[in-house]
Amino acid sequence: GCTSSPAKTPELYDRILRQECNIRCALVDNAEHHCEFDMSLLRPLWRFTQYSTRAMVQSYLTGARDGAAGALDGYLDWVQAEGERLVRKGAFGLKMIAFAYEKPDKQRAEAAYRAMTGADGGGAGAGDAVHLAGLVCDHAFEVARKHSLTVAVHSGVWGDFRESHPCHLIPLATAYPDLRFDLFHLGMPFVREAVLIGKMFPNV
Repeated sequence: GCTSSPAKTPELYDRILRQECNIRCALVDNAEHHCEFDMSLLRPLWRFTQYSTRAMVQSYLTGARDGAAGALDGYLDWVQAEGERLVRKGAFGLKMIAFAYEKPDKQRAEAAYRAMTGADGGGAGAGDAVHLAGLVCDHAFEVARKHSLTVAVHSGVWGDFRESHPCHLIPLATAYPDLRFDLFHLGMPFVREAVLIGKMFPNV
């Protein structure tokens, strides 16, 4: 945009969000990049699901300095430590996209992790990646449980919205009855399902 615009002042967010819109605070999706935020107005969320991607695994391997860097357990410990670090920096909650969670199989998760490191030539399939995502999810939830953080769950709305159906949240809500889940966007267009999930599961 036009950087010389008089509207682009350091007080822009305060003027628009607080004074004109009466917004007390706004949630920002991605805690890793909030160093310049006004933390009293813009509260960051930790999007932990990105830690089950090849790009994040490769980033971890590049920065790792210990001999256990190639092991899945070391990676999961790092994920949890990253969550703790971001909470100390001010992360307000966790953010995820509703996905077809199932209780993870450690061996299949290890196969997906090895594929992402390049150790097996990329032989793991999408089914294995779901199990890695499940383990990452479980470790992130330990951070949420420890600090009493809410897990914001995107559902519906964008792209192939079938992949983020709100019903995918049911196994997680059942497995973690002591965690709070905030189901975003009413699962549009699956509004009835989203409403019923909120009625049937007191932690959603």
